[in-house]
Amino acid sequence: MNGESLPPAKMARIRAEIEKQRTERERLAEETHRAKAAEAKRYLANLAPAGKNNPYLARKKVRPCAGLLVDGGALIVPVLNPDDNRPMSYQRIDLGGGKKFMAGGRMKGGFFQIRGDDGPLCIVEGIATGLSVHEATGATVLCGFSAGNLEAVAKLARNRYRERRIIVCADDDTKEDAP
Repeated sequence: MNGESLPPAKMARIRAEIEKQRTERERLAEETHRAKAAEAKRYLANLAPAGKNNPYLARKKVRPCAGLLVDGGALIVPVLNPDDNRPMSYQRIDLGGGKKFMAGGRMKGGFFQIRGDDGPLCIVEGIATGLSVHEATGATVLCGFSAGNLEAVAKLARNRYRERRIIVCADDDTKEDAP
């Protein structure tokens, strides 16, 4: 179009179509997330609690807490919905430590809580870090599962626990070569 602009009426139609498509994508994603949350809830209801002999927990030298589950040797960590604390997905940690989330499950803002005392509230990435922090401090810990989710979990924590001190315990994932 050699730098020419579209007529305003045509631009309005294009914007309206883009908005319609965005709204439909969001509706379909929410529908999928609701269905996956129901699927996760059914799956988690049939699992046994994790014991201290779980291979992943034993390798990380941490003890299990309430809410951790097992499927065979795999550790299953429920991902709780920030709106109602009900499972919306889960993380599966296999015998080799490989981590996968439920396909199609919602993760954004999701967390796992390790209940502790009423002191500072700690926010961490993964479950092993969370269990280590809890064992060392006795603190309540919220696991956000990834660095990209820490901010959402921190905002949730601030909204729910206005009077508590919050400590974000981010992983040091730098891999600098030794000299």
